[in-house]
Amino acid sequence: MERKANVLVIGNSGVGKSTLINSIFGSERAVTGLGEAVTTQMEVYDNEVLPFRIIDSIGFEYGFLKQ
Repeated sequence: MERKANVLVIGNSGVGKSTLINSIFGSERAVTGLGEAVTTQMEVYDNEVLPFRIIDSIGFEYGFLKQ
């Protein structure tokens, strides 16, 4: 079994987390929108080439971590 690192992408809603993931893979893997929240649950993306998997998260709004 191949061991891979996990990379968690976090940030505010609509800032381009999923777009960044698509850029890394060079294809439309994650669903994206224009400046709006699209991701509703954590999604894991990987392939045979990259030595890591990328986890896309829902947006964290301002103040979420202070609650």
